[in-house]
Amino acid sequence: MLIPSFSILLPSLLLLIPPIFIILKRIKSPSLKKLPLPPGPNPWPILGNLPQIGQNAHISITQFANIYGPLISLKLGAQRLVVASSPATATAVLKTHDRFLSNRYILQMTPDRALYNQHSLVFSPECGDHWKNLRSICKANLFTAKAIESQAILREKKMKELVEFLESKQGSVVKIKDFVFTSVFNTLSNLIFSMDLLDFVGDGFNGIKGSFKKMMDLGLTPNLADFYPLLRRFDLQGLRKKAAIYMNEVDSLWGILIKERREIHCQQGSASSDFLDVLIQSGFSDQQINYLINVSTKSHSFNYFK
Repeated sequence: MLIPSFSILLPSLLLLIPPIFIILKRIKSPSLKKLPLPPGPNPWPILGNLPQIGQNAHISITQFANIYGPLISLKLGAQRLVVASSPATATAVLKTHDRFLSNRYILQMTPDRALYNQHSLVFSPECGDHWKNLRSICKANLFTAKAIESQAILREKKMKELVEFLESKQGSVVKIKDFVFTSVFNTLSNLIFSMDLLDFVGDGFNGIKGSFKKMMDLGLTPNLADFYPLLRRFDLQGLRKKAAIYMNEVDSLWGILIKERREIHCQQGSASSDFLDVLIQSGFSDQQINYLINVSTKSHSFNYFK
């Protein structure tokens, strides 16, 4: 979960403290107090541990780990967060108890969150038949040793293009993370679509880079609803409304590529060459493919834009 600067949230939080306090007091179950949670710093009323975390979350959590141990319980507003900060505890969370703890948090600003749960591999709420089928397809076509080895040429090519571009900028000040983002994104787009979607200079295929950048900026904006989910329906900051606009722009771009590929399949047959071909041949609908691509590309984008 994103940890924003507390000073940014403070004015809005002060206005919302009275109604939130009343709501939480009415719905809070006494049994929650008896949950066997890991140790952690005492939370403030309503605000939880947000004031104690501050702007540098990694430093604060390191200090908490030194005091409370490798497994820490924090309260971010009304949300509970458990942090595993050592290799042994991370192994227990990610391997030993992965079926119970492998869900991913979906930002409250995300439109159609239920559809993400239904069609996504990463955000699936349970390991059902659809999830297992999707995992098998991804494992067979993306994550096997043979598949990873076959992608080595592509990775080398994209790295060479990045180095050559940076050499052309010798003597200039550049923002390196933007160009690394372009290289890694194009590596991913080649695995899915067999084509580059971004350029080192410019906005890429049909302006996709601009739409992604705006969507990622919204995702990194502190949202009260992420800390108090009861507020999601109100969209007080208008983030979900704006996100829907940019998401529709990105979805329309995926729709163009998927439609073109289906036409090729109808005219020339179905020879597997990339992941999009595999998904089409496996009978996935446009909506399912759309959400799968959205999750993979947006997860990558967050890592580089934040």
